[in-house]
Amino acid sequence: MTKRQIIKIIKSEYKTEKRSDRSHDIILYLNKKKYYLKVVNISSNVLLSINSKFVWEVKKGKISGIRFIKYSSTLIDLKSFIKKENKIVVLTNRPYKILKQLNESDIIDVSTKDYVHNIFITSNPLSIREIE
Repeated sequence: MTKRQIIKIIKSEYKTEKRSDRSHDIILYLNKKKYYLKVVNISSNVLLSINSKFVWEVKKGKISGIRFIKYSSTLIDLKSFIKKENKIVVLTNRPYKILKQLNESDIIDVSTKDYVHNIFITSNPLSIREIE
């Protein structure tokens, strides 16, 4: 799905509000709470590396067996987004893997986890109802 299609689905399924700044794409109201939602464009041949709370890296490449061969990468700055209270990141496609760096040498696979650094991550906009 594209970013525009995801935002259209969210607006039709949930009570929403226009964004107030560029740190997020849409404000969502669910269970009497206000959530800040950001949509990140990625393809299926992507490895999402969460380097810290503030910086995520989208590595584009090719899957060769169990190895991932990186061709290019893009950094996503979430410094202003992380200051919000209830955060949701919707990925346009499901990535190959989502990795979280603990320190310079330790990396763990968080592909099956819903929350990373207190941010709800999903690739399905309808699964937002599962929050709390």
